[in-house]
Amino acid sequence: MNDQKGCILALDVGDKRVGVAISDKLQKTCRPLVTLKKPSGEAERKIKELVDEHSPICIVVGIPTNEKGGMTYQGEKIKKFCHRLEKRLDVPIMYFDEYLSSEEAKQRLKIEGKNAIDHRKTGVIDALAASIILERYLSFLQSKSREQD
Repeated sequence: MNDQKGCILALDVGDKRVGVAISDKLQKTCRPLVTLKKPSGEAERKIKELVDEHSPICIVVGIPTNEKGGMTYQGEKIKKFCHRLEKRLDVPIMYFDEYLSSEEAKQRLKIEGKNAIDHRKTGVIDALAASIILERYLSFLQSKSREQD
C-alpha cells in the first residue's frame, strides 16, 4: 500500500481455522480480532461481514514460502481460499510472508504464562498469528515509508 490510511485486516489461513487481526486506521497498532471456522464457507461469509463492518483498505494474508522463497503446497491452498474470497469482496488482497508466525504466537503465550495447547483448540493462536503477520506488515510499510522520505 502507499500512503493510503485506513484499517487493514490480516488473515492467518489454516486448514480448519482462519485467524483474523485488525489495525487501527492510522496503521500504528493492531490486535487479534477473531478466529473463524473454515469448513463449509463459514469463514468466507464472516470475513465479508467483517469487511462490511470495518471497511478495511486491504486484506493482508500470511503466505508460507519455502527456503528459496517459492510457493509451498499450503501456500497454494491459501491462494485458492483467497481467490474464492476475492469473488465476494471489493477489497484488495495482498500476500505477506508468515514465516513462523504461529510459532511466535505460541512463544508469546508461553511468556505470558498461558498454555499454548489449550489456546490452539480455542483458536487464540490463529488470531494472534494473524496479528503478528499484521505487525510485520505494518513495520514493513513504515520502513518503506522512511526509505522514501
